[in-house]
Amino acid sequence: MDFCLRKLVGEKWIKSERSLRHIEQKGHIPLLELDSNQILSTLMLGEIIKLIGEYEIEGYMFELQVMDFKKYHWSNRNFFFLDGNKFSFSNISKNTIVLNNLRSIRNRAFHWENLLKTREVNGKVYPRITTSYPQNQNKNNQTKIGIAPEMILEFLNDLIENIDNEEMRKYLYKG
Repeated sequence: MDFCLRKLVGEKWIKSERSLRHIEQKGHIPLLELDSNQILSTLMLGEIIKLIGEYEIEGYMFELQVMDFKKYHWSNRNFFFLDGNKFSFSNISKNTIVLNNLRSIRNRAFHWENLLKTREVNGKVYPRITTSYPQNQNKNNQTKIGIAPEMILEFLNDLIENIDNEEMRKYLYKG
């Protein structure tokens, strides 16, 4: 995120009012008195995801156009309905879904919740780690995308493999 925003917005992006409204004060030193790296080092995943959404850089995070959500649970689908019309997920919508599910996995792991927990509806088992898309729609019109417990590691590995940033790829596959 920092790499992208430095290129798109400038070196001081993190100290802008637009950014600071999404970052919580964590210590006694005001954020503006910290240098950019100090602020970056204190960011929580939720803040990072909010900043990605604020600057609309979801499409720069991962290249997910070929990602098949059915791989992670049989009930997932690769489309959604909007005003009665069927649409395939764009790369940006897939990034939004993936980031929301990543946040759910992180939050549940961090709070010692059972990642293997599922929910049962009418005798069918569904993942508990789920996000709905589009978020601003009526619940009946949303598509739910979940990650089955046994697919969490594969999901996370797929995300790492789909980082769409040449510099990041060089770093990941170094030696």
